Amino acid sequence: MEEAEMGCCVCQERYDETRTPRNLGCGHSVCTPCVQEIINRNRKCPECRRPFYATMASALPVNYPLLRLSRTLAALSLQQGQQAAAGPSTSSTRSPRKADAGECAAHVSRLVMRCMPCKVWVCKECLVMDHVVPPDGNCLILPVDQALEEMKKSHMEIISTMYLTLQGLKNEVANEIAQLENNKSLHDDTVSSLRQILQGELDVIQEVEAKKKEATDKMSEVDSWVESLKEAEAGILKAATVRELANAKLAARDCLANVETQVQREKQRQTSVNMTVPQFGPQNLRGVLQMVKMMYVVDESNGERKWARVSVHDCLLHLHVLTHNPPPPTSLIFS
Repeated sequence: MEEAEMGCCVCQERYDETRTPRNLGCGHSVCTPCVQEIINRNRKCPECRRPFYATMASALPVNYPLLRLSRTLAALSLQQGQQAAAGPSTSSTRSPRKADAGECAAHVSRLVMRCMPCKVWVCKECLVMDHVVPPDGNCLILPVDQALEEMKKSHMEIISTMYLTLQGLKNEVANEIAQLENNKSLHDDTVSSLRQILQGELDVIQEVEAKKKEATDKMSEVDSWVESLKEAEAGILKAATVRELANAKLAARDCLANVETQVQREKQRQTSVNMTVPQFGPQNLRGVLQMVKMMYVVDESNGERKWARVSVHDCLLHLHVLTHNPPPPTSLIFS
């Protein structure tokens, strides 16, 4: 195959990426720059003089078979020149095949480049029609080796970012676990305190029941004192003579002295009676406040009684102002 047959019939230059062969419709092909000159002149094929009606060279189809043949001939010529320069000792060696991404389905050529913005593998024919580099286009064309390195770098950056995201998520979960453990510890302390309070209150209930029984027995004893006074009163009323009245008064005096002694003892006993009321610390009060809706404390001083409500705000106990208004009947009251 003659080298001249692979060139433009007008300028005699070999077809390449800048001088792509354009089919004029009559079967003849001319390079793109020459086609544009023909369009500007007379729009007729330089070989058969058949007219064509395209207004721009890019409107005519590229003769890809002729372009591939021209590239093949150029590659063979270059290889022969290199072998001749190297001498017979290196004539049997072959240059390693360049890496590619397979075969182009549209142009049956090797995919030896990648358009990074378009994210596709391309052949040399694809560059002519579909991918234009700056300044006329925005495509960035890289060889297979460089494209692979850039793709690896991009994927590694994505994976590293995901690693950081997962590490942050792991730290958040760890903080949540720590908060839950702390919350559980606080509730365990509250439960333990409430159990102690409950056991103490059960003991207090038994003590109060014993004191209640003692007070009930004392009520019966007071009733007997009343009966004895009534008998002394009746003896005085029934006395008909001076001697009977004197004896009745003497009996009444002994009865009054006895009753008065018993009353003084009872008053002393009541004074020494300690009314048992629940006593809670701050931690226990928080637990109790979780179980009741309203809690009040009572203050008794100088014979005057006042009440104040207790509430929890920001994990702290707050004591409200003392008032004379009694709390609701369903409230829990402490001293």
